[in-house]
Amino acid sequence: MAGWVYDNLGKEIVTTASDYAGGRDVIAQFQGALRGQGRQGAQGKSGRRSAPPDFSPYLVDIKSINPPVTYDFMPGADAVRFIQQYGYAESD
Repeated sequence: MAGWVYDNLGKEIVTTASDYAGGRDVIAQFQGALRGQGRQGAQGKSGRRSAPPDFSPYLVDIKSINPPVTYDFMPGADAVRFIQQYGYAESD
């Protein structure tokens, strides 16, 4: 999937994930797949766990970088919160 995203959606990709083993692994695999194909372009972020998660540090970075593509991994309720906060950040 990483190669397709790079070839078809954009060369500059910002990756984000919840900070736990699963999130770090998903992002490492995505970035590793790009490097394995000789491609660069993925910047990674993993955040600290909080309850409820505050994704504003991610969103500030994403907005300032303004990449054509973000690849995000947030499980369960974190995914819902991330999308909600992403929507709020876009409306600012």
